[in-house]
Amino acid sequence: DFWLPLSFQPQVLKDESYLNTAYTYWLNCIGRLKHGVTMKRAATAVTAHLHAFYITQAGSHLTADKRREIEEQQITLKPGGSGISWLRYRYAKPLNVLMAAVGLVLLIACANVATLLLARASARRQEFLCRLALGASRGRLMRQVLTESVLLAIFGGVAGALFAWWSVKLLRVWLHFDSVVKVRPDPIVLAFTLGISIATGILFGMIPAWKFSRLDPRPGNVAPPGWRARRFGSTQMLIALQVALSLMLLAGAGVLTHSLLALERQNMGFNRDRILLARTDAKLAGLEPAQEFPLFRELGERLNELPGVQSAALARFSPMSGYSSSSNLSIQGYTPPPDKDMRVWRLQVGPHFFETLEIPLRLGRTIDKRDTPASTPVAVVNETFVKEYLAGQNPLGVHMQHGAPFKTPGYEIVGVVADSKFYDLRERPKPMVFYALAQQPETEFQLILRTAADPNSVVGEVRRMLNRVNSRLPVLEVNTLDQQVEHSLEQQKMITTLCSTFGVLALLLASIGIYGSLAYSVSGRTAEIGIRMAIGAQRASVVWLVLRDLLILMIAGLVAGVPFALGGTRWLKSFLFGIGTVDPLALAAAVLLILFVALLAGYLPARRAARIDPMRALRHE
Repeated sequence: DFWLPLSFQPQVLKDESYLNTAYTYWLNCIGRLKHGVTMKRAATAVTAHLHAFYITQAGSHLTADKRREIEEQQITLKPGGSGISWLRYRYAKPLNVLMAAVGLVLLIACANVATLLLARASARRQEFLCRLALGASRGRLMRQVLTESVLLAIFGGVAGALFAWWSVKLLRVWLHFDSVVKVRPDPIVLAFTLGISIATGILFGMIPAWKFSRLDPRPGNVAPPGWRARRFGSTQMLIALQVALSLMLLAGAGVLTHSLLALERQNMGFNRDRILLARTDAKLAGLEPAQEFPLFRELGERLNELPGVQSAALARFSPMSGYSSSSNLSIQGYTPPPDKDMRVWRLQVGPHFFETLEIPLRLGRTIDKRDTPASTPVAVVNETFVKEYLAGQNPLGVHMQHGAPFKTPGYEIVGVVADSKFYDLRERPKPMVFYALAQQPETEFQLILRTAADPNSVVGEVRRMLNRVNSRLPVLEVNTLDQQVEHSLEQQKMITTLCSTFGVLALLLASIGIYGSLAYSVSGRTAEIGIRMAIGAQRASVVWLVLRDLLILMIAGLVAGVPFALGGTRWLKSFLFGIGTVDPLALAAAVLLILFVALLAGYLPARRAARIDPMRALRHE
């Protein structure tokens, strides 16, 4: 790392000094608090200085509305140790969502373990009573169950830890995490989940043992053959809880998937197919500002002559590149209403820019070769700009200027183009102004080429052409517009993929719990089922007998899960696009999937019950 004085910025970047530009609002300040001064007191002091600065800047143009606007501005101070992190801002919400999903899966897993242990303990009731009848003490019985539970929890926890180390490596490759995001197993998280697993195993293993150890093992108090647990006891309630939580996860994954599809299929206002992008920087080639226009003109001509290139243009940046620029606006003869937002987004483009991206022209003309440093400054605006500031009048010929008040001659509006998305696929159309790159030159810019075939097939030609124009002109980055758009969706895809994975995992856990619980239940009802079949019950009625209780549990769990699912999707509102927080399609799909998997898991023990030999069943106990 190295640091340069800010005063050297005009020489290094060959640009106007940031210190002399009134609209350079993105510079960060750093300071050390005086001894005994709190962060709140310091924030109040620097905010007062900010207000005084703005009032001085406004001078004679200070109005009551302007003063009110200035007084609303606040400075927020952050601890220097953590700093201002764009990465933290970008990943904070997604990681909160994923943490909630992981928490739900952990809760389902604990409920699953509890379900299986309770069902297993119910099936072992006779065993516990026999041990007590043979002289085993209650303490001995508790130690046996405790040993079994702890061994089960430890073996499962160790297997889970090993799987975590392997799965994190898979996640890193699968989801293409940003290189600065450290994706690795966390010892604290592993220890916490291992502790929860062991605690769950011990708790739900000991509860039945403690309960049964208090029973009287004398013959008159031992349950008769065919005894079974209540139809809707603690085991069944835990299954219903797993179903409800699984519905919440699957419904959330469904709305995120629906939103992702809406993002990908929307009309972006431009055609992203077969577009090659190459970024370069003239200042790194040692060019002075006076040499930039000849460079732009030559590059534009040569790019359009390359074989396999249908159209080519230069621009400050391309759609979804992560770059943006905005400023306040003033229009000749236009007095904005109080509190009117006059901020617009701006972009410098060369000839054929709109034609290359296939952005439709609505009125007038686009930026072309006649727009040079010596010609009248011009601008092209989008439809939202016209609706926002020039509604009901012909925008062609209107003059505008960045900053206020308006100063002649300004930029003449010569064309209107359709709205398109440039910064974020979620954004609503914003007022946008396109300037001629030759009249507002930038040293760093992008080459945008529409090719007849695969864009990557002309990369070599583009590099050789740049080398011929200026051997010192670097190629900083090469990709396609399609890749750039897909990259802008990476966060949404990461959340959707992981939430879907957790939803499927939750459903798998719930199905294991359902299968295990029913298998133990069928085992305990062997004699009952044998009697039913001996007196004429058909296999179909036996299957229905087993599945009926399961279906009631499913309906109860789903009914309880619907409010949780709706609340969860409402919490995901900031991640959704093109759909409401209530998505009947996603909810219905989640319900049907849970019912299908649950009935499939329950059908296996039910079918086994239907194949019981009545004579063997009658001899079971």
